[in-house]
Amino acid sequence: MMKRTFAVMFTLMATLLLLAGTAPAGDVKDGIHVGNAGAFTGDAAAPCMEIFNSAQIAVDEWNEKGGIQGVQIEHVMGDDAMDPAQAVNVAHKFVADKLMYGVIGPPMSHTAQATLKIYGSNDMACITTAASKPELTEQGYSHFFRVNARNDAHGPNCASFIVEELGAKKVAILNEKVAYTVNLANQTIKALKELGVTDIMQDTIVGGAKDYSAVMTKVKAYDPDVLFFMATAE
Repeated sequence: MMKRTFAVMFTLMATLLLLAGTAPAGDVKDGIHVGNAGAFTGDAAAPCMEIFNSAQIAVDEWNEKGGIQGVQIEHVMGDDAMDPAQAVNVAHKFVADKLMYGVIGPPMSHTAQATLKIYGSNDMACITTAASKPELTEQGYSHFFRVNARNDAHGPNCASFIVEELGAKKVAILNEKVAYTVNLANQTIKALKELGVTDIMQDTIVGGAKDYSAVMTKVKAYDPDVLFFMATAE
């Protein structure tokens, strides 16, 4: 998994750095910044730090080779703590940086959605590794790219496994109430119905809550063949 993560991040870095490499020498001589927007604190810190550290390896390798046109690359962290409001602050900081050539992230669909217009209106290239809400790339912006599958691919795959591999006929869907998991839940339910499963229960949780006994009591009473749970936290 780590090898695959590094390969993906190296590709992302190469793409962003090509933007700097093709710029006039006068543009890069003052410095080259590559942003990394993600939840580097909070529940999703561990996977987001894997993304950051993998990108840092790619930055170090470029710098060991002399950087871009002899200029060293600076990898800039922007911590949004998985919060859309903080993600907006990070986006404003990055687009205000005249040395910023592109951004890795945001990795979450709800933070990517919150910052889409800011990065797009400033022509700041963004490449996400994980934001999978389909609509992110269907709103007319040309700056946003991803290397991961969308939820309209994930949902049918999840449904296919639930039905064809697990043989479920009665399914409970429980998801955190954020853009990524809401959309994935909807895509999965749509695909389940197309596969003939109509006995479906859906409910949501709020991340970080202390007590989930009420919703779990409902799930237990429903007595599903399969419980499919989706959340952004670890």
